Amino acid sequence: MFTSEKGVVEEWLSEFKTLPETSLPNYATNLKDKSSLVSSLYKVIQEPQRNS
Repeated sequence: MFTSEKGVVEEWLSEFKTLPETSLPNYATNLKDKSSLVSSLYKVIQEPQRNS
């Protein structure tokens, strides 16, 4: 399950990196509507980091 949450977060980060700076406020405002992203972020942040 953790792998799918990590994928959601990675997809969001990729999308976020391509945004022009002028779009960031609008994008941030709409994050509250992305419940799967918010849930995934919490799970990824809380997961202990593993050394590879």
